[in-house]
Amino acid sequence: MKTKTVALLLGGLALLLLPAGAAAAAADYFPLLEGNQWIYRQLGIGAGEPITVEVIRRDSLGGQVYFLVRGFEDGDLWLRKDAEGTLLIYDPQVSRERVWAVFGAPEGSTFQTEVAECNELATLVSRNARYEGLLGSFTWALQIDYLPGQCADAGLEREVYLPWVGLMERTVTTIAGPRRFELIYARLSGITFISEPNLGFSVTLNQRDFKLRDERWCNGAPTLRARLTLRNHFLPPIALTFPTGQRFDLVIRNAAGDVVYQWSDGRSFTEAIMQVEFGHGEENFVVETALVDRDGTALHAGDYQVEAWLTNSEGGEFRATTAFRIVDRWFDTNAE
Repeated sequence: MKTKTVALLLGGLALLLLPAGAAAAAADYFPLLEGNQWIYRQLGIGAGEPITVEVIRRDSLGGQVYFLVRGFEDGDLWLRKDAEGTLLIYDPQVSRERVWAVFGAPEGSTFQTEVAECNELATLVSRNARYEGLLGSFTWALQIDYLPGQCADAGLEREVYLPWVGLMERTVTTIAGPRRFELIYARLSGITFISEPNLGFSVTLNQRDFKLRDERWCNGAPTLRARLTLRNHFLPPIALTFPTGQRFDLVIRNAAGDVVYQWSDGRSFTEAIMQVEFGHGEENFVVETALVDRDGTALHAGDYQVEAWLTNSEGGEFRATTAFRIVDRWFDTNAE
């Protein structure tokens, strides 16, 4: 169940469902795209807080395009993959590349690596390795084992990658014993892909900045569209009690904190008490409104906040806020 759900969430990355041999031929084991993000929990003696690894931006260095990746213990890394699938690190101080991993190496072969100071050699064990974790069970993971180097109690031991997802797990040697980093969250190609069970509520808007007096809007009032999402990812179904037929509400507040719009104003709801069960997946509610106040007058330029919540009687467990701006820009008829 988890394997299928992950592939569907990844959308265009559904090649995860291919047989291992077919997937390995064109697999991307470290997807480099601005905004991609991975969060890892730490396990083992002396483990610290979760770490966040993110692709910040791309840039041209030495005639090649690299991606700035931030969050690893070594600090900022400039990474690229060559045509053969080798993951390379560019060192701007000496203007040269170092090899992290040779994803295109034959199974069972050993290659030189400079990903860590204490490791010089690594072996690509398999592209059909079995991985079991919070994400589920897979049989087409790529496993790299790092040979012990010159450091007695330090260095990498193992890394496990999944095609089109990236680094799933890393084990390092420490003086206190092995420490493991395990993926618990990833955002890839703009799609949020969550690996551990969780329950959450969020509100998202169709845009951040809204322009007044634009030819597209009547009376200078653009339209805001908010999506309220209750997400249950692999947790038991939850039952919520609603005292009326109203499931949610939403308000817009100005910079002073005053409510200038409330979705429930002027609406009527059934008086029957309802108990609703939310299972795995998402429940979405959409609010669309012109940015006008309670009198129907277009809101002025400024900063605003949207606050949304479920109206269940158990209390305000499900509540979220986000911000937007209204920008006062006259439409220029001479603009191209």
